[in-house]
Amino acid sequence: MSTLRDNYIQHILDNADYDTMYSMLQDCLLDEYSKHTDDDIRDEIVDLYDEETLKQLDAPDAQKSLYDEVVEYYKEPNSYLN
Repeated sequence: MSTLRDNYIQHILDNADYDTMYSMLQDCLLDEYSKHTDDDIRDEIVDLYDEETLKQLDAPDAQKSLYDEVVEYYKEPNSYLN
């Protein structure tokens, strides 16, 4: 890498707050994983974590929308009480 590039990257990281870093990392990961098939991602999850993690992440309801959560709450409000 060039000195300018190294210094600029360091400047960005030194001046980024948590939300900015999270957003940057999410963008990088989305970019990288968009190049992989779902099967490749499943294999990686099992290799790095385990089958249980894959089941949790690959479940149809793993990524509920806010709308879905609100609808679920109003269908069974007592299910949210501990």
